[in-house]
Amino acid sequence: MCGRYASFRKAQQIADEFDVVTLSQAALEVEPNWNIPPTTPVRIIVERPERPVGTEETFDPGEPIRAMHAARWGLVPPWADSFAMGARMFNARSETAATKPSFRKPFSTSRCLVVADGYYEWHTSETGEKTPYYIFPSHGESIAFAGLFSWWPNPEEPDDSQDRWVLTTTILTAAARDGLEEIHEREPVMLTPDLIAPWLDPDLTDPAAVLDMLAAPGPELSWHPVSRAVGSVRNNSPGLIAPAAPPVQDTLL
Repeated sequence: MCGRYASFRKAQQIADEFDVVTLSQAALEVEPNWNIPPTTPVRIIVERPERPVGTEETFDPGEPIRAMHAARWGLVPPWADSFAMGARMFNARSETAATKPSFRKPFSTSRCLVVADGYYEWHTSETGEKTPYYIFPSHGESIAFAGLFSWWPNPEEPDDSQDRWVLTTTILTAAARDGLEEIHEREPVMLTPDLIAPWLDPDLTDPAAVLDMLAAPGPELSWHPVSRAVGSVRNNSPGLIAPAAPPVQDTLL
C-alpha cells in the first residue's frame, strides 16, 4: 500500500521534469510536504483537452494538453453520496481496479501521475515492532505513481460555483518486488519515463493494455530506516527522510 509520502520539489521543477504545459493556480499553491497523508491536496499530472469542468461530452475537446492540478488524495466517484468516501479510497489494487465500480471508469479513461520524491512504508518484525522506511529513486529523479482521478460534484454547491466540482485521486498498488517485499507485501506502482506518455494518453482505453503497463518493471529504488516521528502527521520537516539507525535485531540488507 501507499499511505504516506513526501513531495517537496517546486511545482515548476516538476513541470520541467514531466513536460507539463500548464499549471493550475491550486497546483502552484501546494506547499512542500515531507509527510503527506490521505485527504491532503496533492499535485497530479493529467493529459486532457482543455475545457470547463462538467462540460457535456459533445464539447469539441481539441488536442490533449499535459497539465498539473491539485487533487484531494482519496478518490471519490461522481456517484458517491458523500465526500467522506475518499478517506478510504487513497489506494486501488491494480489487480482489481479494472472491475471495481469505484475505479473501473477512471482505469480506462482518467489516468494520471501522482508525483512524489519518495514514500514511507512500515516493516513489521516477528515481534510486532514496526519500523518506518523511506523509499526513493536511486538516481534522484521524481517518482511517478500510477494514479487515477475523478471529479465529484458537491451537492452543497450551486451548479455555477467554482467549488461545485472537486478533483480527487488515488494511487494504484501491486505486489512488492525487487527487494521491497522484505519491507511490505505491497508497493505503489511507479512508472518509468517510457510509460508516462501511454499512461496519460486519454485515447488508450483498453484495460488489458493498461494492465500491461502496471506489470512493467519500475525505477531503481533505494531505502533506509527513518525516525518513528513520521508516524504522526503533525510532524513535517526534511528531517523525516533522514536515515535513522536500524533496529539492532531487525536490520534489512
